[in-house]
Amino acid sequence: MTPLNCSRATVKIYDFNLDLGDDSAENLPRIPGIESDDIVWDGKNGKGDNVANGVYFYRVELDCTDDLWGKVVVLK
Repeated sequence: MTPLNCSRATVKIYDFNLDLGDDSAENLPRIPGIESDDIVWDGKNGKGDNVANGVYFYRVELDCTDDLWGKVVVLK
């Protein structure tokens, strides 16, 4: 099954050591058939504090395929 057919997604943010930093976007509903959704990370960790400048990794867990990984850079 392709990501276009998935109906639920979870996005998790990890720091450079791959320690979980934020998992506030859990089990979000998706509209199957569209290529992308807008999920915005506010740059805060799970405690609500702003994260430090640096490289962070995100993992998108979909209910119908393998996890997708990417990275984002935070600069203030």
